[in-house]
Amino acid sequence: KGIVSEGQLLTALYESKVKPSDTIERLMDPSVEFVKPSDPIEKIMRLVTGSKIPLVTDPTKSDKPIAIITKIDILSYLGNR
Repeated sequence: KGIVSEGQLLTALYESKVKPSDTIERLMDPSVEFVKPSDPIEKIMRLVTGSKIPLVTDPTKSDKPIAIITKIDILSYLGNR
């Protein structure tokens, strides 16, 4: 499991590291950590500062992804407190 960013995909295509016919699996970033909306913000901050990507899932909908939290999101949250 993992995610693929738009920038990552475009860079890989531009640098000919992948072809359009390759599978997404070749680009997937495994540094994703699945979290729930009920998890404490402290956990999210630990993940982000540890180079993990928090992917928020909805436990009421078969853990469907609902958000990705970035370092900018954390800074924005801290700035608006």
